[in-house]
Amino acid sequence: MRVLFRGWYLRSENSARLLAFATLVLAMIAGPGLTARGAAPAQQAQAKDAKVNPQNYAFEVVSIKPGLDSTNGWGWSFSDDGFTAKNMSLLNLVKYAYETFQDDRIIGAPKWIDSANYVIQAKIDPDTLDAIKKLPRNEQHRVLYGMVRAMLADRFQLTVHDELKEFPVFFLMVGKDGPKLTGAKPKPGEPDNAYWGRLPDGRNTTLSSTKVTTMGRNIAMEDLAKFLTSYAGRTVIDKTNLTGKYDVQLIFTPANAPPDLVSNEQQAPSLRSVLAEQLGLRLEPGKASLEVIVIDQIERASAN
Repeated sequence: MRVLFRGWYLRSENSARLLAFATLVLAMIAGPGLTARGAAPAQQAQAKDAKVNPQNYAFEVVSIKPGLDSTNGWGWSFSDDGFTAKNMSLLNLVKYAYETFQDDRIIGAPKWIDSANYVIQAKIDPDTLDAIKKLPRNEQHRVLYGMVRAMLADRFQLTVHDELKEFPVFFLMVGKDGPKLTGAKPKPGEPDNAYWGRLPDGRNTTLSSTKVTTMGRNIAMEDLAKFLTSYAGRTVIDKTNLTGKYDVQLIFTPANAPPDLVSNEQQAPSLRSVLAEQLGLRLEPGKASLEVIVIDQIERASAN
C-alpha cells in the first residue's frame, strides 16, 4: 500500500505541541498527489479545466472505532486505498478537515470532542480513486478534504457555519532591498502545480516542531504564506504583490519552536533571518479578519 499524504504519528508531547507538529505536516498536502498512470497531457489539461464538485466524491466504506489516548501516538494518512486516522481526537479531525488549526478559530466545540479519540478506516472504491487521480493536485486536495468533511457530517452529525473574526496575523512583504527569489524551473513534461519536496542535494523534507528542511517548487507567494502559517505562530497573509512562481529552498527553526526541544547541534537559522537573507522577504505584524468555524452540531459516532 503506497502512502500518498501523511500525518506523523506522535508520542509523549503535550496536546499543543502535538497539534502544532501535525499542522506542519498538513502543509505538505499541496505536494505531490495521486498520480494517474499513463495520463496524457491532453487528459491532464481537460481534468484541470473541469469544474470539480467535492460533493460528487465519497468513501465507499467507513469503519469507526474508539481510539486510545493520543499519548499512544496519533495521526492520519491518505493511501491508495483510502483514509486512515489513528487515535485522533474528534477536535483534531475537524481541524484537519477544515484546515483551521488554531484553537481559537474553532468556536462552539463541546469540551468532550478533545478527548474523544477514534480509529478510522475509510476506503475509496477503485473507480472513484481513478477519477481523483486524473485531477490536478490542487483539486485532489479539495476533493479528499471534502470527502473527510462529508464523512464527519454523515457519521458524527457535524454541521458548521463560517464567521469572520479579527486576529493578530503576519503580513508577508518584500524586504527593503527587494526580493531575492529564484524563478520556478519546472521540468519538461511535469505539471506546474506547487508542491514541497526534497532538497536538490537529496535530503528529504523534514517537518518538525524544531526544524524545517524542504524545497518548494512552482510556489506562488500565496502558497508560501500558507506554508509559513504553520511555523510563524500566526496566520501569514501574502502582501508581496509578487505574481510569479518560484523555487524556494528553506532550512530554518520555526518561530514557535519549543525552546526546551531545540538542541544546539540541530539548530537552524530563524525563520525571520532566512526570509530576509535568502528570499528578501519579511513578516510584518498586523490584524486581519479571518474565517472561523462555528460548530452548530456534533455527536459521538457509534462504533462499527
